[in-house]
Amino acid sequence: DSQVLEGVAEMDSWIFDKTGTLTQTRADLSFQHLHKLSEEAQSLVVALANESSHPLSKEISKELAAAPVAILEESQEHPGAGMKGISQHHRIAIGNDKLLASEVEEILEEGITGIAIDGKLVAGIGREEVAREGLQEVLTELGKDYELSLLTGDTEKRALKLTDHFPKASKFYWKQLPDQKLEH
Repeated sequence: DSQVLEGVAEMDSWIFDKTGTLTQTRADLSFQHLHKLSEEAQSLVVALANESSHPLSKEISKELAAAPVAILEESQEHPGAGMKGISQHHRIAIGNDKLLASEVEEILEEGITGIAIDGKLVAGIGREEVAREGLQEVLTELGKDYELSLLTGDTEKRALKLTDHFPKASKFYWKQLPDQKLEH
C-alpha cells in the first residue's frame, strides 16, 4: 500500500512497548510451582490465563497446556494489574500486588505475579526479562535517524535494566496502563 510506505517515509520517531517486543522472558523455575497445584487448581488457573493476551498469561497457558480447562462463568481484565474470574464457585485472580491486595493478605514482592484461588495465594511467578539478541545494535542504528521512546507498565526500577540499550536522547515512560500507552 503506497499510503503506508509514504507514512513510514515521514516517520521521525519509534515508540516501543517493552514486554514481548524488546524483551524475552528467561525460563524461570517458579513455573514449577504451577505443577505442584492440584489438577483442579491448574484447570482454574489455565482457564483464566487463556482469557488474556498478555505475554505472561500466554506463558502460563503454555506451561499448563496439559491441564483440563475449567469453564469460566465470569472473567474481568484489569489493565495493568491482571485478571479475576469465577469458575465453579471459585474465585481466581492472576496479577500484581495491587490486584491481589483485595484477594489475599500476603504482600507480593515487586515484579512477582501472584495467583490466588478463593482468597489464598497458591503461586507466585517471578520473571526475568532479558533484552532480545541484537537489540543494542538495532536501537543504536535507529537512534541515528529517529527519536526513540520506551513504554512499559513496569516500575522505573524494573525497566531501568533495559534503558542502557537505548541512545541517551531516548524518552522513557514507566507505569503505563494500556490506554495510556495508546496516547503516545
